[in-house]
Amino acid sequence: MDADELLEHYQNGRKSFIDENLSCTNLSDANLIRINLSRANLEKTTLTFAFLKEANLNSSNCAKATLSGIDLNQSTLRFANLHDCDLHGAILQGANLADTNLTLANLLDSNLMEANLEGADLSGADLTGVSLLGAILTSFGRQGKDNPRRTKLKRSILKRADLEGLNLDNLDFTQAILWEANLVRASFAKANLQQAHLQEANLFAADLTGANLSDANLRGANLTKANLEWANLTGADLTGAYLNETKMFEGIFNNATLVKAKLQRARMIGASLKQADLTNANLMEANLRQADLTQANLTGANLDHADLTNTELTGTNCTNVNLEGVILPDGITY
Repeated sequence: MDADELLEHYQNGRKSFIDENLSCTNLSDANLIRINLSRANLEKTTLTFAFLKEANLNSSNCAKATLSGIDLNQSTLRFANLHDCDLHGAILQGANLADTNLTLANLLDSNLMEANLEGADLSGADLTGVSLLGAILTSFGRQGKDNPRRTKLKRSILKRADLEGLNLDNLDFTQAILWEANLVRASFAKANLQQAHLQEANLFAADLTGANLSDANLRGANLTKANLEWANLTGADLTGAYLNETKMFEGIFNNATLVKAKLQRARMIGASLKQADLTNANLMEANLRQADLTQANLTGANLDHADLTNTELTGTNCTNVNLEGVILPDGITY
């Protein structure tokens, strides 16, 4: 079926085009509200700025389609194939994208507020500037908590994306790009952020309990009042990061770079900082009780009134460290 034929049928009242072959057709600017295109073949179809509010595209094939600026508000696209699809600036607010294939899709500046993305595959997708406020990325369905359906975000691009307050627990963000992303109060408990790029991301009051951030890039990131209890940041780069009043109980920071990091009043009880680089870091009033700083570099660090009770300092470089008012490992105040 070609574009003219579909538009004629639609204008005459037909809304159902199930299983139709519309590949390579041009339906730009078309008004197709509530159209049913389930299982339709829309591969390489152009629907730029088309209006498909409340449409049904379940199980449709939209691979490599051009859907930039399309309005799919409240539409359902469950199990649809949107691989390598151009959705730049698309409106997908409240859309059902559960179990949808969005690998390598371009979602630059799209609106995914309140969208259902449970089980969707966004691996390698570009979500730069996207809004995901209120979106659903994990559910447990009928099979319960032992078999959750989670959104896949491995190697996805989320530069300047808005994920504020979202539940992102246990999700896989391995090697994802989250530069300058808004992650305020988001929950990443036990999430995999290994080798993720989080430069200058805003993680204020975020929950990263038990998260894997090994080898992650957090240069200049804001982790003020975040929860990093039991998190693994082995080899992570936290140069110039803001960790003021952050909870870091028993966190692992071995070989991490914390040069010029701000750690005022950070709670680092039992944290492991073996061979970590804390050159010129600000640890004023930090609680480092029972922390392990074996062979760490504290050159030029500010430990003004920090608590080092029972802290392990074997081989630690303390050159030019400010120790005013510090409680030393033996409990004596310096």
